Amino acid sequence: MGELNRARKGLDTRAMWASRLWVLMGSGLIQQRKYWRANRVLDEGISIYRDFADLYFLKALALFQAGDYGPAALAIGQCLALGPAPTPPYIANSGYSGYRAHHLAGQIYERLGLLAEAVGHYAKAFAANGSFLPPFYRLASILSARESVAQVCRYLESFIDLRNPLHLAILADALGQAGLYTAAKHYAERALLFDGDLVEARLLQGLCRVASGEITEGLKDLAAIPPAHPAAARARHSAYLAHWLIGQDRGFGLGASAPMEGNSSPESYVELAGLFASQAAYWLGEAHKRFPQSQILKDIARSLPGGEERWIPD
Repeated sequence: MGELNRARKGLDTRAMWASRLWVLMGSGLIQQRKYWRANRVLDEGISIYRDFADLYFLKALALFQAGDYGPAALAIGQCLALGPAPTPPYIANSGYSGYRAHHLAGQIYERLGLLAEAVGHYAKAFAANGSFLPPFYRLASILSARESVAQVCRYLESFIDLRNPLHLAILADALGQAGLYTAAKHYAERALLFDGDLVEARLLQGLCRVASGEITEGLKDLAAIPPAHPAAARARHSAYLAHWLIGQDRGFGLGASAPMEGNSSPESYVELAGLFASQAAYWLGEAHKRFPQSQILKDIARSLPGGEERWIPD
């Protein structure tokens, strides 16, 4: 960062690469969580390059991460109004004025409680780049709390190819993470009808079965995940949870029920602890999104190992 600061002095701001310096400085400061300093640097860049949308995007991101949502909404609105930066004279990131900008706008409006605006921006983000999945998952989460299951499914279906098994698996995952396990299982099953070897769909079918109480059948699906597949860790964690639930149903405490009966090890318990920690982080994060001003959530998060940044991150 010191070298970038030195490069800024005596800089010919008309050079094609010069505007990129403020992008690099702003991004670096945001990564270091120095949000207010990043905001000052980006304001300096904006005063020179007023039509460079990337700087407004980064300013909105810095303000959002700092929890200053009103000014963040103003900055992202300016970014989207400008649209893609002209090249030349700029070296721009197209996502900063496109799908990433809409996704950030969705996050900002969601924090502000303006859910209709958030949904609109998430929809635009996913429509602009269907391989960027976070906005699709946020759509499922927001809508599942406010609409019927049928309405949620109908709306999300409009974004995907229902003949593509991978698209069906993505839809199943989004619905499952939103807690709509029956609907999620339905789409996982449809994906497997198209491609019975699609590991992602088999995993999701297993996860949904476990979540909805069909533990024996779910464990069969999870056991079918190849050990070398990237999804194997998620399947293993869920199998541990399922075995623990079976043990709990039999009246045993956690200490008396091995995660993998007959094959337990210290590593098994470490993975089980990690699973519960990740679930706790997920639900605390979801609660914080719905109740961002809740002091009790912040107090609980601060009392846990890793503090607020781990348990309810922005």
